Amino acid sequence: MLENVLWVFFSPQPELIASYRVSGILPADNLKIKKSIFLEKDDPNKFFSINRSKLVIFAKPFHTNAINLALEAVKQNIKIILTCDDWNFDKSNLKRAQINEIMTSIAKISNSVVVKTNIAAEIVKKNTN
Repeated sequence: MLENVLWVFFSPQPELIASYRVSGILPADNLKIKKSIFLEKDDPNKFFSINRSKLVIFAKPFHTNAINLALEAVKQNIKIILTCDDWNFDKSNLKRAQINEIMTSIAKISNSVVVKTNIAAEIVKKNTN
């Protein structure tokens, strides 16, 4: 079953990002889940023609093209799990607000959203329904 799962990272060097290492790379390696990188200029349809899967796990998305990848997954009937390490809905920091908007958009069309605490789950549910 796990051979049909793909863990997707949204940075050219995911190993340099602590949350990607701890909450994505290590679990994917331990579970022997395939990993791939989807960058801002990549084509979602082409990505899925190369990376066939029935379920994608999105590490924290950093760019708006991640939304297009999620929409393409839905179109191709690929299930989505969104993992979120630090989602605080703080709009005072522009970069943080942009990432939170991307995560919120993807959360709304994902099959599941994974957070680390019950409080985080309540906040995400309140902000994404």
